[in-house]
Amino acid sequence: MAFIAASQMVQIFLNWSSSALARFGIEEFVQTGKITRFFWARSLIYISNLTLILLAAGLWLGHVSNWLKIPLGSSWLIVIHLVTSSLWMHVQYALQGVKLHRLQGGLLTAERMLVFASLLCLVVFGSLTWERALWCYILSPLVVTGVAVLYLTPFIEIRNLFDLNHLRIILRFSIPLVPVAIVGYLTTSQLDAVFITRYLSTSDLGIYAVAAQINGMVLQLTILANTLLLSMFVSLRADGMAEMVSKYLDQVLPFVSFLWSGICVLIAATSAMLLPLVFGDVFRPSIDPLFILLLSSGISAPMMFGYQSFSNAISTTHFSTAASVLAAIVNISLNFLLIPKYGLMGCAIATFFSVATMTFTVILLCGTRVTVQWKALLVAMFPTLVSIISVLVFKSLWISVAVFFAVAIIPAISMQRAALQAIDSLSRLLLQTR
Repeated sequence: MAFIAASQMVQIFLNWSSSALARFGIEEFVQTGKITRFFWARSLIYISNLTLILLAAGLWLGHVSNWLKIPLGSSWLIVIHLVTSSLWMHVQYALQGVKLHRLQGGLLTAERMLVFASLLCLVVFGSLTWERALWCYILSPLVVTGVAVLYLTPFIEIRNLFDLNHLRIILRFSIPLVPVAIVGYLTTSQLDAVFITRYLSTSDLGIYAVAAQINGMVLQLTILANTLLLSMFVSLRADGMAEMVSKYLDQVLPFVSFLWSGICVLIAATSAMLLPLVFGDVFRPSIDPLFILLLSSGISAPMMFGYQSFSNAISTTHFSTAASVLAAIVNISLNFLLIPKYGLMGCAIATFFSVATMTFTVILLCGTRVTVQWKALLVAMFPTLVSIISVLVFKSLWISVAVFFAVAIIPAISMQRAALQAIDSLSRLLLQTR
């Protein structure tokens, strides 16, 4: 985990402009059926940044290795993982630009299956070492990147490699995201790993990594939804149907947020029963942190299933900057305060309040551009907010699960009509963007 954390730490200086390829690639694709101009413009930024980072490796590689306690002789693997994973990320945003979302989701799943299968083979044959394990994480993205490039070739022409106008558009959109990329790292489980290593033990890090990995798999669904919604919002605005975006935020989002929070709690309850069976009793301490992490995924629903995509669609990327800065301050401060006293539970609680801060900030800022249905959103989020309070008071997962569903009865009854409206509105939106 330390190698991947080190690689992702450096990637924040590579991926700050990646979302622009999806944002403006979709517009170019709607208008021309290609993403040539924005693909090459973003590729130029990516290659330039990667070259600078590699040339400066002697300045940062040693410090990062020492910080995360990585053997200096093996630190070159960080650089290889950095190149392969960042290239895969670049190609993923290109797939989003041409609306190949199913292919992207399939390749993401295939990548994780390749990693899992290769690690399983190493375990079965008794040849698992941390170096070979890391190579599994390095080679799997390369395989799916090659497949993705084959699908992208019809949409990218070898021309307009240095279009300054499109380069300026990407930079104007992305420069506010530079601080987001930097402080965004300060709200992730990779930063949590640094605090856990500092205040707790490596065995605690392994326990927390299981919880973070499961939560990360759940979050892949929200990331995919965010991607699909960005494509839908940009397409609707390009076709002069911006009112349909507001209709989604007003009628569909509250119900989706309520439903997603319930799904997260069900996943937490299921994981609590299965984790000891699959990983053994040694990983039982990961159950409570996992529940809190999944509550944080639930509270993020209005942002991940709506307002984050809306903010990017209207090019207000400075909203994300402000939200990320506040979330990072909350996460770092609470990690310092809570981990030494409460251990892994303190780390998970810090994550919850960090995500909640970011979610409410994004919604508040988007409220300056569109009317926010606060009453409906707060009703949808209320069971999750009560559930996190019950965790802090009772310190029991099952009591908190019971509290969540007991409190959720009232919103569920009140949302019956809203649910029908949401399904009808969503089906109309999907028909409009086919």
